[in-house]
Amino acid sequence: MTTPNCELLQSMRSILLRNSIQPTRLEIVSPYTNTTPSESTTSAPLYTKKQLDMRRKYEILQYKNNGSVNGKRTKSAAYSSLMSNNRNRYTITVPENNNVVVYSSTSCPDDNNIAVPTTASDVPGKKELLYYEPDVPLYNFGYNIPDYGILPKSFDLLKIAQIVSNINILLSSETLTNIITILFSFDSGTGIKTLLISLPLEISIAGQSINPEESSIYKIQDFIIGVFQGTQPISISDIITTFDKTTVEIDDYDFDGNFSVTDNFVVNIEIPLAVSPETTFTIGVQPILEIINFNPTSTEIIANSEGDAQELNVNLD
Repeated sequence: MTTPNCELLQSMRSILLRNSIQPTRLEIVSPYTNTTPSESTTSAPLYTKKQLDMRRKYEILQYKNNGSVNGKRTKSAAYSSLMSNNRNRYTITVPENNNVVVYSSTSCPDDNNIAVPTTASDVPGKKELLYYEPDVPLYNFGYNIPDYGILPKSFDLLKIAQIVSNINILLSSETLTNIITILFSFDSGTGIKTLLISLPLEISIAGQSINPEESSIYKIQDFIIGVFQGTQPISISDIITTFDKTTVEIDDYDFDGNFSVTDNFVVNIEIPLAVSPETTFTIGVQPILEIINFNPTSTEIIANSEGDAQELNVNLD
Protein backbone atom coordinates (compact mmCIF):
# COMPACT_ATOMS: atom_id res chain seq x y z
CA MET A 1 0.00 0.00 0.00
CA THR A 2 1.25 3.46 -0.86
CA THR A 3 2.51 5.52 2.06
CA PRO A 4 0.16 8.49 2.63
CA ASN A 5 1.51 11.93 1.77
CA CYS A 6 -0.01 15.30 0.98
CA GLU A 7 -0.12 14.66 -2.76
CA LEU A 8 -1.80 11.26 -2.31
CA LEU A 9 -4.35 12.55 0.18
CA GLN A 10 -5.21 15.47 -2.08
CA SER A 11 -5.63 13.17 -5.10
CA MET A 12 -7.95 10.84 -3.14
CA ARG A 13 -9.98 13.81 -1.90
CA SER A 14 -10.32 15.06 -5.49
CA ILE A 15 -11.58 11.62 -6.61
CA LEU A 16 -14.07 11.47 -3.73
CA LEU A 17 -15.49 14.88 -4.62
CA ARG A 18 -15.64 14.06 -8.33
CA ASN A 19 -17.30 10.66 -7.98
CA SER A 20 -19.64 11.04 -5.02
CA ILE A 21 -23.20 10.46 -6.18
CA GLN A 22 -25.60 13.22 -5.22
CA PRO A 23 -28.83 12.14 -3.46
CA THR A 24 -31.91 11.93 -5.60
CA ARG A 25 -33.92 15.15 -5.69
CA LEU A 26 -37.51 15.01 -4.61
CA GLU A 27 -39.58 15.96 -7.63
CA ILE A 28 -43.34 15.92 -7.50
CA VAL A 29 -45.15 14.92 -10.68
CA SER A 30 -47.50 17.71 -11.69
CA PRO A 31 -51.09 16.53 -12.21
CA TYR A 32 -51.54 19.26 -14.82
CA THR A 33 -48.83 18.03 -17.23
CA ASN A 34 -47.85 14.62 -15.77
CA THR A 35 -44.18 15.74 -15.73
CA THR A 36 -41.66 16.76 -13.07
CA PRO A 37 -40.26 20.33 -12.79
CA SER A 38 -36.90 19.29 -14.28
CA GLU A 39 -38.52 17.78 -17.37
CA SER A 40 -38.88 20.29 -20.16
CA THR A 41 -42.32 20.34 -21.70
CA THR A 42 -43.87 22.62 -24.25
CA SER A 43 -47.26 20.92 -24.24
CA ALA A 44 -50.29 22.70 -22.82
CA PRO A 45 -51.64 21.49 -19.45
CA LEU A 46 -53.59 18.28 -19.80
CA TYR A 47 -56.11 19.25 -17.10
CA THR A 48 -57.27 22.44 -15.40
CA LYS A 49 -57.52 23.03 -11.67
CA LYS A 50 -61.30 23.05 -11.97
CA GLN A 51 -61.28 19.60 -13.60
CA LEU A 52 -59.07 18.15 -10.86
CA ASP A 53 -61.22 19.74 -8.14
CA MET A 54 -64.40 18.46 -9.78
CA ARG A 55 -63.03 14.92 -10.10
CA ARG A 56 -62.08 14.89 -6.40
CA LYS A 57 -65.41 16.41 -5.36
CA TYR A 58 -67.35 13.82 -7.33
CA GLU A 59 -65.39 11.01 -5.64
CA ILE A 60 -65.99 12.44 -2.18
CA LEU A 61 -69.75 12.62 -2.80
CA GLN A 62 -69.87 8.88 -3.52
CA TYR A 63 -69.63 8.31 0.25
CA LYS A 64 -67.38 5.29 -0.32
CA ASN A 65 -65.43 6.06 2.85
CA ASN A 66 -68.24 7.40 4.99
CA GLY A 67 -68.14 7.73 8.76
CA SER A 68 -69.48 4.81 10.79
CA VAL A 69 -70.65 3.98 14.27
CA ASN A 70 -70.53 0.32 15.26
CA GLY A 71 -70.24 -0.61 11.59
CA LYS A 72 -73.38 1.34 10.58
CA ARG A 73 -73.66 4.23 8.18
CA THR A 74 -74.27 7.67 9.59
CA LYS A 75 -77.72 9.16 9.23
CA SER A 76 -76.47 11.83 6.81
CA ALA A 77 -74.80 9.26 4.57
CA ALA A 78 -77.86 6.96 4.62
CA TYR A 79 -80.19 9.86 3.78
CA SER A 80 -77.98 11.08 0.93
CA SER A 81 -77.72 7.56 -0.49
CA LEU A 82 -81.49 7.15 -0.26
CA MET A 83 -82.18 10.41 -2.07
CA SER A 84 -79.58 9.92 -4.81
CA ASN A 85 -80.00 6.20 -5.48
CA ASN A 86 -80.97 5.65 -9.13
CA ARG A 87 -82.95 2.54 -8.25
CA ASN A 88 -85.61 4.65 -6.53
CA ARG A 89 -86.90 5.95 -9.84
CA TYR A 90 -90.51 5.27 -10.75
CA THR A 91 -91.13 3.04 -13.74
CA ILE A 92 -92.95 4.62 -16.65
CA THR A 93 -95.50 2.74 -18.71
CA VAL A 94 -96.09 4.09 -22.19
CA PRO A 95 -98.58 2.64 -24.75
CA GLU A 96 -97.02 2.31 -28.16
CA ASN A 97 -98.63 0.80 -31.29
CA ASN A 98 -101.25 -0.94 -29.15
CA ASN A 99 -98.47 -2.60 -27.18
CA VAL A 100 -97.36 -1.78 -23.70
CA VAL A 101 -93.73 -0.78 -23.30
CA VAL A 102 -92.32 -0.53 -19.77
CA TYR A 103 -89.19 1.57 -19.44
CA SER A 104 -86.78 -0.01 -16.97
CA SER A 105 -86.26 1.56 -13.57
CA THR A 106 -82.52 0.79 -13.55
CA SER A 107 -80.02 3.56 -14.14
CA CYS A 108 -79.21 4.87 -17.56
CA PRO A 109 -75.62 4.06 -18.72
CA ASP A 110 -74.91 7.77 -19.13
CA ASP A 111 -76.19 8.82 -15.71
CA ASN A 112 -72.68 9.43 -14.35
CA ASN A 113 -71.96 11.90 -17.14
CA ILE A 114 -75.08 14.00 -16.57
CA ALA A 115 -74.34 17.30 -14.84
CA VAL A 116 -76.43 17.90 -11.72
CA PRO A 117 -76.52 20.89 -9.35
CA THR A 118 -74.69 20.75 -6.04
CA THR A 119 -77.99 21.30 -4.24
CA ALA A 120 -79.03 17.77 -5.30
CA SER A 121 -76.28 16.39 -3.05
CA ASP A 122 -76.79 18.88 -0.21
CA VAL A 123 -73.44 20.51 -0.91
CA PRO A 124 -73.27 23.86 0.93
CA GLY A 125 -71.92 27.02 -0.59
CA LYS A 126 -72.26 28.54 -4.02
CA LYS A 127 -74.44 26.56 -6.39
CA GLU A 128 -72.62 24.92 -9.30
CA LEU A 129 -72.96 21.88 -11.54
CA LEU A 130 -71.38 18.56 -10.64
CA TYR A 131 -70.18 16.22 -13.38
CA TYR A 132 -67.95 13.17 -13.75
CA GLU A 133 -64.89 12.91 -16.03
CA PRO A 134 -63.39 9.43 -15.60
CA ASP A 135 -60.28 10.31 -17.65
CA VAL A 136 -59.24 13.04 -15.21
CA PRO A 137 -56.81 11.65 -12.54
CA LEU A 138 -57.96 11.55 -8.93
CA TYR A 139 -55.47 13.95 -7.36
CA ASN A 140 -54.95 14.76 -3.68
CA PHE A 141 -57.70 12.42 -2.57
CA GLY A 142 -57.27 10.58 0.72
CA TYR A 143 -53.78 10.46 2.20
CA ASN A 144 -50.99 11.68 -0.05
CA ILE A 145 -47.99 11.70 2.28
CA PRO A 146 -44.74 12.68 0.48
CA ASP A 147 -41.53 10.95 1.55
CA TYR A 148 -38.74 13.49 1.96
CA GLY A 149 -36.09 10.94 2.96
CA ILE A 150 -32.70 11.08 1.25
CA LEU A 151 -31.96 7.90 -0.67
CA PRO A 152 -28.71 6.09 0.18
CA LYS A 153 -25.82 5.86 -2.26
CA SER A 154 -24.92 2.63 -4.02
CA PHE A 155 -22.71 0.45 -1.83
CA ASP A 156 -21.18 -2.98 -2.17
CA LEU A 157 -22.62 -6.02 -0.34
CA LEU A 158 -20.39 -5.39 2.69
CA LYS A 159 -21.72 -1.82 2.97
CA ILE A 160 -18.22 -0.36 3.24
CA ALA A 161 -17.59 1.11 -0.21
CA GLN A 162 -19.24 3.05 -2.98
CA ILE A 163 -18.50 1.63 -6.43
CA VAL A 164 -18.60 4.01 -9.41
CA SER A 165 -18.54 2.89 -13.04
CA ASN A 166 -19.87 3.86 -16.46
CA ILE A 167 -21.39 2.03 -19.40
CA ASN A 168 -19.97 1.73 -22.93
CA ILE A 169 -16.32 2.14 -21.89
CA LEU A 170 -14.11 2.05 -25.01
CA LEU A 171 -10.94 0.09 -24.23
CA SER A 172 -7.58 0.75 -25.86
CA SER A 173 -4.81 -1.76 -26.60
CA GLU A 174 -2.28 1.09 -26.31
CA THR A 175 -2.92 2.33 -22.77
CA LEU A 176 -4.81 1.64 -19.56
CA THR A 177 -8.49 2.59 -19.45
CA ASN A 178 -10.22 3.15 -16.10
CA ILE A 179 -13.26 0.90 -15.61
CA ILE A 180 -14.27 1.44 -11.95
CA THR A 181 -13.46 3.63 -8.96
CA ILE A 182 -14.00 2.36 -5.40
CA LEU A 183 -14.52 4.82 -2.54
CA PHE A 184 -14.15 3.25 0.91
CA SER A 185 -16.12 4.74 3.79
CA PHE A 186 -14.76 5.99 7.10
CA ASP A 187 -15.88 2.77 8.86
CA SER A 188 -14.51 0.33 6.27
CA GLY A 189 -11.89 -1.02 8.65
CA THR A 190 -8.32 -2.00 7.81
CA GLY A 191 -7.19 -5.22 6.13
CA ILE A 192 -7.12 -7.14 2.88
CA LYS A 193 -10.34 -7.16 0.86
CA THR A 194 -10.65 -9.17 -2.35
CA LEU A 195 -12.18 -7.21 -5.21
CA LEU A 196 -14.07 -9.42 -7.68
CA ILE A 197 -14.98 -7.88 -11.04
CA SER A 198 -16.99 -9.64 -13.73
CA LEU A 199 -16.53 -7.38 -16.75
CA PRO A 200 -18.54 -7.96 -19.96
CA LEU A 201 -16.86 -7.07 -23.25
CA GLU A 202 -18.43 -6.45 -26.65
CA ILE A 203 -15.95 -6.89 -29.51
CA SER A 204 -16.63 -5.55 -33.02
CA ILE A 205 -14.19 -6.42 -35.80
CA ALA A 206 -14.09 -5.56 -39.50
CA GLY A 207 -11.31 -6.39 -41.91
CA GLN A 208 -10.08 -8.21 -45.01
CA SER A 209 -8.69 -11.71 -44.98
CA ILE A 210 -5.10 -12.18 -46.19
CA ASN A 211 -5.77 -15.77 -47.25
CA PRO A 212 -9.52 -16.45 -47.70
CA GLU A 213 -8.79 -20.19 -47.73
CA GLU A 214 -7.95 -20.01 -44.02
CA SER A 215 -9.76 -18.73 -40.96
CA SER A 216 -8.99 -15.31 -39.56
CA ILE A 217 -8.41 -15.12 -35.81
CA TYR A 218 -8.82 -12.24 -33.38
CA LYS A 219 -7.52 -13.15 -29.91
CA ILE A 220 -7.23 -11.48 -26.51
CA GLN A 221 -3.97 -12.88 -25.17
CA ASP A 222 -4.20 -11.23 -21.76
CA PHE A 223 -5.27 -8.16 -19.79
CA ILE A 224 -2.86 -5.72 -18.20
CA ILE A 225 -4.43 -4.61 -14.90
CA GLY A 226 -3.48 -1.30 -13.33
CA VAL A 227 -4.43 -0.38 -9.76
CA PHE A 228 -4.19 3.20 -8.50
CA GLN A 229 -4.62 4.51 -5.00
CA GLY A 230 -5.75 8.03 -5.63
CA THR A 231 -3.66 8.87 -8.69
CA GLN A 232 -0.57 6.90 -7.63
CA PRO A 233 -0.04 3.41 -9.13
CA ILE A 234 0.47 0.56 -6.67
CA SER A 235 2.04 -2.81 -7.35
CA ILE A 236 -0.06 -5.95 -6.75
CA SER A 237 1.55 -9.19 -7.84
CA ASP A 238 -1.22 -11.74 -7.29
CA ILE A 239 -3.97 -10.41 -9.58
CA ILE A 240 -5.93 -13.22 -11.28
CA THR A 241 -7.73 -12.83 -14.63
CA THR A 242 -9.84 -15.50 -16.31
CA PHE A 243 -11.85 -15.39 -19.55
CA ASP A 244 -14.95 -17.30 -20.58
CA LYS A 245 -13.32 -17.36 -24.06
CA THR A 246 -10.47 -15.52 -25.75
CA THR A 247 -10.76 -16.09 -29.50
CA VAL A 248 -13.03 -14.97 -32.34
CA GLU A 249 -12.58 -17.21 -35.39
CA ILE A 250 -13.85 -15.82 -38.71
CA ASP A 251 -14.32 -18.02 -41.77
CA ASP A 252 -17.28 -16.30 -43.44
CA TYR A 253 -16.07 -13.73 -46.00
CA ASP A 254 -17.67 -11.91 -48.89
CA PHE A 255 -16.39 -12.22 -52.47
CA ASP A 256 -13.43 -9.91 -51.78
CA GLY A 257 -12.52 -11.56 -48.45
CA ASN A 258 -14.09 -8.81 -46.32
CA PHE A 259 -15.94 -9.52 -43.08
CA SER A 260 -17.60 -7.80 -40.11
CA VAL A 261 -18.47 -9.60 -36.85
CA THR A 262 -19.49 -8.82 -33.27
CA ASP A 263 -18.97 -11.13 -30.31
CA ASN A 264 -19.27 -11.02 -26.51
CA PHE A 265 -16.67 -12.00 -23.92
CA VAL A 266 -16.56 -11.90 -20.12
CA VAL A 267 -13.33 -11.37 -18.17
CA ASN A 268 -13.24 -12.06 -14.42
CA ILE A 269 -10.67 -10.11 -12.40
CA GLU A 270 -9.67 -10.85 -8.81
CA ILE A 271 -7.61 -8.22 -6.99
CA PRO A 272 -6.52 -8.20 -3.30
CA LEU A 273 -6.62 -4.66 -1.91
CA ALA A 274 -5.03 -3.38 1.30
CA VAL A 275 -7.95 -1.30 2.58
CA SER A 276 -8.01 1.49 5.13
CA PRO A 277 -10.77 4.01 5.95
CA GLU A 278 -11.52 6.73 3.41
CA THR A 279 -9.20 5.44 0.70
CA THR A 280 -9.93 5.30 -3.01
CA PHE A 281 -8.85 2.83 -5.67
CA THR A 282 -9.17 3.07 -9.44
CA ILE A 283 -8.88 0.00 -11.66
CA GLY A 284 -7.61 0.28 -15.25
CA VAL A 285 -7.38 -2.43 -17.91
CA GLN A 286 -5.52 -2.81 -21.19
CA PRO A 287 -6.12 -5.79 -23.52
CA ILE A 288 -3.20 -7.48 -25.28
CA LEU A 289 -4.42 -8.49 -28.75
CA GLU A 290 -3.30 -10.89 -31.45
CA ILE A 291 -4.47 -10.67 -35.09
CA ILE A 292 -3.96 -13.63 -37.44
CA ASN A 293 -4.62 -13.75 -41.20
CA PHE A 294 -6.43 -10.46 -41.74
CA ASN A 295 -5.85 -6.76 -42.09
CA PRO A 296 -8.20 -4.94 -39.71
CA THR A 297 -10.15 -1.94 -40.97
CA SER A 298 -11.76 -1.34 -37.57
CA THR A 299 -11.62 -3.03 -34.17
CA GLU A 300 -13.47 -1.95 -31.07
CA ILE A 301 -13.71 -3.40 -27.57
CA ILE A 302 -16.42 -1.93 -25.35
CA ALA A 303 -16.55 -2.79 -21.65
CA ASN A 304 -19.87 -2.86 -19.83
CA SER A 305 -21.78 -2.37 -23.06
CA GLU A 306 -25.28 -0.98 -22.74
CA GLY A 307 -26.58 -3.52 -25.24
CA ASP A 308 -24.76 -6.48 -23.74
CA ALA A 309 -26.64 -9.46 -22.29
CA GLN A 310 -24.15 -9.49 -19.37
CA GLU A 311 -23.85 -6.72 -16.79
CA LEU A 312 -20.87 -5.44 -14.82
CA ASN A 313 -20.74 -7.20 -11.46
CA VAL A 314 -18.47 -6.02 -8.62
CA ASN A 315 -18.15 -7.60 -5.17
CA LEU A 316 -15.87 -7.29 -2.16
CA ASP A 317 -15.01 -10.32 -0.01
